[in-house]
Amino acid sequence: MDRVAPVVEILVRELDALVSVDTSCPTVIREASELGAGMINDVRALEKVHCWQRLVVVCRFA
Repeated sequence: MDRVAPVVEILVRELDALVSVDTSCPTVIREASELGAGMINDVRALEKVHCWQRLVVVCRFA
């Protein structure tokens, strides 16, 4: 997240554009969305996420 967070913050602040983050890490998914990323592409289709975390992620973006 150390590499992703500053970039997401700058892009969200400076551009009038949808910011998308490609990741399979639940922590990056959560933090990127909290920083303003408007789209998350889970490159592993939630394979690495436990069942209860899948529900949290799906509900958060619903």
